Amino acid sequence: MVRPGEGTVREEFATRDCPRTRIYHGGPNMKSKFVAAALVLLVSFFVSARAADEAKPAAGSEAPAPTPLQADLIAVLEKVDAKLKSGQVNEAALADDFAAFDQLLTKHKTAKPEELAMVLIYKAMIYLQVFENFDQAAVALNKLKADYPNAPQIPQVDEMLLVVTKQQAASKIQKELEPGKFFPDFEEKDLKGELVSVAKYKGNVVLIDFWATWCGPCIDEMPNVIALYKKYKPRGFEIIGVSLD
Repeated sequence: MVRPGEGTVREEFATRDCPRTRIYHGGPNMKSKFVAAALVLLVSFFVSARAADEAKPAAGSEAPAPTPLQADLIAVLEKVDAKLKSGQVNEAALADDFAAFDQLLTKHKTAKPEELAMVLIYKAMIYLQVFENFDQAAVALNKLKADYPNAPQIPQVDEMLLVVTKQQAASKIQKELEPGKFFPDFEEKDLKGELVSVAKYKGNVVLIDFWATWCGPCIDEMPNVIALYKKYKPRGFEIIGVSLD
């Protein structure tokens, strides 16, 4: 929060443990939950893909077995999950696992483009969501576009690259938001196309709210943010919402 007339950051908001200020801000348990969720999504994607290629199974029959690439990719993610759970939350500890992603691309080079694309998508997701390594996430996604241009995930990859760029910019700002420091001024267009800046509200108490539609806690908190605004607006309270979408 910015103090009236000073533009400095107050500690209670700058250090709040919430996805509004930093994605996967927590320790190894939070990051392990990310990989666990990724495994669920991965299995779901592969089963759906296999089901689309095969005749609809009869009622009560088992789901299609994973392909060799799918099985190997799941194994790599399980190893990553195990390391994060044990507290090995650094890129050096996962160096062999990141190399394993690349080895899968060579080993299964004749696999379908959509399956090969998933290898790079999950590599990028781990770099982005677990380590906030925006550069390496972008490298993986751009490699996907270059090597597998016919993969059906290409439109989503373009969207992911935009998210990476926005999150990198937001992360740079967040690292400057130390308690007691002046909040860096910025100028952006709002939904009406009008320019908004922090300097415009000098003399007011201003809450800079970083949020996103894909952030569950952000959406859950929105009614409280609105209520807070309505309550203190007459006393000079303002909110600038910055979407990371």
